[in-house]
Amino acid sequence: MKSLSFQWKIVFVALMMVTNVLLSASCSVQSKELDIEQSIDQSNWKSAELSNLQTSTNSNSYEETSNIDQPIEYIGLEFTNPVAKIDGENIYMYITETGEYMIQINDESYTYSWTGMTPRGIVPSMILQDFDGDGQAELAVILYVGSGTGISVSELHMLEINQVGDVQQIYEYTYQPEQYISQLQEIASMKLYEQNSHLRGELTFVENRYEVDLQDIQISEYGTINNTLLWGNIVEFSVEGQQLIGTFGVAVGAEKIVSPIYIGELKTTISYQDGEFTMSQFEFEEFENK
Repeated sequence: MKSLSFQWKIVFVALMMVTNVLLSASCSVQSKELDIEQSIDQSNWKSAELSNLQTSTNSNSYEETSNIDQPIEYIGLEFTNPVAKIDGENIYMYITETGEYMIQINDESYTYSWTGMTPRGIVPSMILQDFDGDGQAELAVILYVGSGTGISVSELHMLEINQVGDVQQIYEYTYQPEQYISQLQEIASMKLYEQNSHLRGELTFVENRYEVDLQDIQISEYGTINNTLLWGNIVEFSVEGQQLIGTFGVAVGAEKIVSPIYIGELKTTISYQDGEFTMSQFEFEEFENK
């Protein structure tokens, strides 16, 4: 019996030793797995930190890049400032990056939100002259403001320059479209009639009368021709000698088409006085091709 009990003790001790070895190995594996997981977590954290740093760096780089001044083209046109000047005078015109017009007169600058510089790229013009006969020169500014099919429009501005002691005063007046169209409607009219089955028109500008041949537009595609004159789509201002000139396209409407039909142009003398523009001396020229 004693021999058998001793044998069981040996078996029990052996089992305990095997169990301890297995437990030790298991703990070692868990420790290594924990170390690996911590290493992975640290690696992921560093990767995330690096990614955030790169994102932050890229964001800052974008902001810096977006704040860099870029060359600005006004409606796709390249131009050199000053775009206009008066030779022998300290008068210059500049176009700002925002498209405004800055006029420098005797070292003083004045900014105006005028329209101009259409895709045709016709630069502004300035004329310094005593237009109203008061003994002081005014500055006429002519801008090309509209272009397209059947459209060609310029705009007239008048700047009065008054020197009161050491103070320079500038007053700006614009010949508005509603003003000159209203004046043209008052002084112009047309009467239609037929001669030998051909359509003709009698144009009257105050006391001046002109006969026009409208046979070319007497076609079925146009329908009935209206006797109301249309204004405003072709307007040109210029200076000839000492005089302001306005040239206006003369058009009629037709029953079946929307676009005006141009039959000629009217050339007028423009007078300026105390901020007001008026017309006189009307001269009509008929277009050969209508």
